[in-house]
Amino acid sequence: MSISQLPVLEYVGVNIAHSEKTVLEQATFSIAKGEFVYLVGRTGSGKSSLLKSIYGDVSIASGAANVAGIDLAKLKKSQIPTLRRQLGIIFQDFQLLSDRSIFDNLVFVMKATGWNNLSDIRRRANEVLLQVGLPNMGQRLPHQLSGGEQQRIAIARALINEPKLLVADEPTGNLDPIVGAEILRIFKAINNSGTAILMATHNHYLIKEFPARVLRCSEGKVEDITNIELAEISYKG
Repeated sequence: MSISQLPVLEYVGVNIAHSEKTVLEQATFSIAKGEFVYLVGRTGSGKSSLLKSIYGDVSIASGAANVAGIDLAKLKKSQIPTLRRQLGIIFQDFQLLSDRSIFDNLVFVMKATGWNNLSDIRRRANEVLLQVGLPNMGQRLPHQLSGGEQQRIAIARALINEPKLLVADEPTGNLDPIVGAEILRIFKAINNSGTAILMATHNHYLIKEFPARVLRCSEGKVEDITNIELAEISYKG
């Protein structure tokens, strides 16, 4: 298999533990380049631990795990910044810096990930703001934006380094259904441009309206339930 054909994310027999308690056991799955995948599961099922293991916040206890060519099983703390430059991470609560403009929020991330040239910084910031449909919002403060707009900015921030994979943890959880659907359309457009997306969600309406592959965390396992009826997905969490 050539490098271009390798999955952007691959877990084989991965165990994840917290305080010596196994959270996920023998997790085995992969995400291809440019694929869109939902992650579902009840609260406490291990979804967040799985996502955190992908971006280096939770260690792999055992097994083989690779994301964007980086071996997570052997990941050192010094390698975490390199890992996160390959990923875009989006949270439910936006995590924007409230004391600075949207543009300066983007600049903060860019400088932290190695951008130095001011003209390049301005160009890329304007590109990602345009990509999420907010080209004229750079001088606004986060509190001047709606929840949906703030989440768009969080997506723009995640796109800065042209990540191979976007990891989104309940990105529509604090948004009303109409705004949530707008965010999914942005994700789909990003995905159609070639970026893989792994999105944790409890919103089965979005899965129905924007169908894609579905993984579920349940009883310490990760299983592919793409072909299971949504009613059964909802019942089992």
